[in-house]
Amino acid sequence: MSIAVPDAFQRLRAASADFAEVPVRAALEALFTDDAAIKVCHPFGTVTGPDVLYETLHAPLLASWPDLERRDMIMMAGTTAQGEDWIGACGHHVGTFQKPWLDIPPTGHVTALRYHEFYRIEDGRAVEMQAIYDVPDVMMQAGAWPGAPSLGRSGFVLSPMSGDGLDHARRDAAASAASLALVMDMLASMVRHPAEGGPEVMQLERYRRLPQLAPDPVSGRHARSRSASRRAGIGLFCRRKLRGGDRLAQHAPDIDGRRLAWPCTNGPAHRSQKS
Repeated sequence: MSIAVPDAFQRLRAASADFAEVPVRAALEALFTDDAAIKVCHPFGTVTGPDVLYETLHAPLLASWPDLERRDMIMMAGTTAQGEDWIGACGHHVGTFQKPWLDIPPTGHVTALRYHEFYRIEDGRAVEMQAIYDVPDVMMQAGAWPGAPSLGRSGFVLSPMSGDGLDHARRDAAASAASLALVMDMLASMVRHPAEGGPEVMQLERYRRLPQLAPDPVSGRHARSRSASRRAGIGLFCRRKLRGGDRLAQHAPDIDGRRLAWPCTNGPAHRSQKS
């Protein structure tokens, strides 16, 4: 079941888009109750209330990245099987890394901090927050990662500039339930490895097919736009360099097999893709 996104949460998103202390503090105070339980990954820990959240997380980050911006890439809201209303958001804090943060040396370059945040809502306000901030990825961007190299690709994944994938107005309850069931089924399959055998016990082939889009609830037609394809979870990848500039083209297959293309910044994570 879907829920309305509270105005206080939208106010926080707007204030954080071009980060400044006064509006962000005010937005946090409007969204969170004074005794909200805020559970954040290491090294931030568990704190109570919006003021401590700002001093623990936001203030040090803003001091290190003075031109800080927040950009949501995915946002969803709904009621759990336990009857709790939650909002989930993921995206990046982006800014110029000018001073040390968490003892990570500054780079002097634009750096992105990936986040996943979940807010439990009661009467239009957040009474609980659970959040993960990808500090190891910032360490990798700064060349300060002490561990082994990542086995997968790392880097700043750009979200659509238009933000039109954040559709809060229309939801299909049946499609949402099917998506949730698919994810839970996939997670249940993944945890079978290695206790029950090799990688084959996860049955990953069941989850590799691109799901068919449901008809648009208004028009009844299958969506064919770029934003609709992206909302369906289609992966993006860079294939070719555009003439006359240091940019690449991103491609994604539409549901009828056509290919779509739009430009993306040629960041460090893409340089090995040039052809």
